[in-house]
Amino acid sequence: MRAFLSENFLLTTVAAQTLYCDHASKQPIIDYHCHIDPREIYEDRQFDDLSQLWLGGDHYKWRLLRANGVEEKYVTGDGDGWEKFRRFAAVLPKAIGNPMVHWCHLELKNYFGWEGFLSEDTAREVWELCNEKLQNGPDLTARGFIRRSNVEMIGTTDDPCDSLEWHKKLAADENFPVKVCPTFRPDKALQLHKPGFAAYIQKLLETVGYPLRNIEDVKRALSDRIAYFAAHGCRAADHGLDHVSFRRLPESTLNAAFQKVLSGEAPTVEETEAWQTELLLHCAVEYARRGLVMQLHYSCLRNPNSRAFAELGPDTGFDCIALSDSGGALAKLLDELEEDRLAGKKFGSPRRGIAPIYGDKYMKKALRMEDLLEPQRLERRLRQLLEWKNLLLERGYGAPGEDYDETLRWLRENGAPLRPYICDTGVYLEKAIAAGKDVLFEAQLGALRDIDFGIFPYTSSSSSIAAYAPVGAGIPGHQLDSSIGIMKAYSSCVGEGPFTCEFFGDEAHALREAGGEYGAATGRPRRVGGFDVVASRYGVMMQGATEIALTKLDVLSGMEKVPVCVAYEVDGERVEDFPTGGRLNRAKPIYEYFPGFGDVSKCRKKEDLPQAALDYIAYLEKAVKCPIKYVSVGAERDACIEMF
Repeated sequence: MRAFLSENFLLTTVAAQTLYCDHASKQPIIDYHCHIDPREIYEDRQFDDLSQLWLGGDHYKWRLLRANGVEEKYVTGDGDGWEKFRRFAAVLPKAIGNPMVHWCHLELKNYFGWEGFLSEDTAREVWELCNEKLQNGPDLTARGFIRRSNVEMIGTTDDPCDSLEWHKKLAADENFPVKVCPTFRPDKALQLHKPGFAAYIQKLLETVGYPLRNIEDVKRALSDRIAYFAAHGCRAADHGLDHVSFRRLPESTLNAAFQKVLSGEAPTVEETEAWQTELLLHCAVEYARRGLVMQLHYSCLRNPNSRAFAELGPDTGFDCIALSDSGGALAKLLDELEEDRLAGKKFGSPRRGIAPIYGDKYMKKALRMEDLLEPQRLERRLRQLLEWKNLLLERGYGAPGEDYDETLRWLRENGAPLRPYICDTGVYLEKAIAAGKDVLFEAQLGALRDIDFGIFPYTSSSSSIAAYAPVGAGIPGHQLDSSIGIMKAYSSCVGEGPFTCEFFGDEAHALREAGGEYGAATGRPRRVGGFDVVASRYGVMMQGATEIALTKLDVLSGMEKVPVCVAYEVDGERVEDFPTGGRLNRAKPIYEYFPGFGDVSKCRKKEDLPQAALDYIAYLEKAVKCPIKYVSVGAERDACIEMF
């Protein structure tokens, strides 16, 4: 008679045996969804007995015990360990056909060397054998089980408020090569309707250190915690949802619902669904920006037994499958994210139609400002362009086309105030230069957002380098006499794309708060980091900068040591020239630290600056290979110091 668990258990064909034995069995385990406590791994927990190991937190075993009438004392209560195990052994044979029977016997065979069949008759034999090995076997501890299982990576399940203390300690432990990565699980922040939501928001507030007054504040808090998790090895997020919903409501309505719940009132179903939708969409974009996987677990009925919930609390093994129609809502959620991606959000686009306009320009299918001066030409050109555009809108995107008469009316109405100012800018500027006047160009974006020389595709759609200013203005035959490069005393970034020197977590929050690095229109936190010598030197070269204006030196006043990214590490090599493409994506910052220089906000001339600040400025000047002529230490006009 064949043994219950033979070498080829479940492998009924030669192909299956070959694939598993020769290939799959040798592969490491990547356990991306695990509920092991990272503290137990770090402390290498040793288990007192088999009951503690098997029945201490296994919901599936608890359900089997309860289904067979075992009183709660021997399930999650304070019953004797042997009596708990004996009762479990007695009911396990009743689960024949359930994978739990297979799991239990595979564990007994692989870790304890016992190959019999567990029942009430064999319970004492198994209990004594396994307990003896647990007490004396050096490889039957938390770490031992992990090593014996050939585990390469474990993704634990962690709340956004978690300090990740044990993950940090495990990462620093050179004697344990298994990666233990936190997984971001923000369920409590999304569950507007659940008991304890207000208390959880208070806990989240204490974690991030700033008020949570509305949904934008909650988004900001989640973004900061996602960044913190990512900085400490997080590779995935996990959302446990009762069901997937998709509902959009105005931000003002969501803020009112938020305040209502904080004051003790219950939200409506519509408010609950819209709150979850808004935060799921927000989190999804944040995960994508950092390369995290987003897991959705839904249609699970949580804590359905009211009596058991009152007696035992949440997550004690009563969850069950829910009957919910989430397919349509999930499709809408994913479609919304795809629309955002296609709209350019992935590349940090302001979503103002700038990229399509440049596309039209280079396809020579665009109106020009001069067309507003010739009404008949405008009408003719508009009719030709709308014929093409409506084909694209209707057949390409399934959207309604634009009406010719309405568009013409809009152009006439909005073009009228502009017509007096439309001229040949080349002729206008040539006359100004001939008259001995100076021409000043002001740019908005830096070199890294240039369409040709920036971090493509995370760029603008235009040329943002200084050399293009005369070209764009209509005087391409002239060259610039001087180019003043604007640099902060640290780094900041608006939008998407590689940002090698980026700070995360508490370090980012402190610098962001000191510098007021929040979007003027949206209030969204900007990405920040230490001064980046590699990127700044590249910017100086691309812009042809002749001098530098260094801004926000006062923001660094509170730092005991000032971080500077002096070089990158790419594929194990030190790199000092700005890399492109895939090499930039793989770049890691190499930081050096300079002494802090205290409060410089009251300085008004070079001589007022402390020597440490002067040394910092001198280093940057030498590193980027361009003189720093101006240094600002505040927002006031007189807070701009001329250095020479």
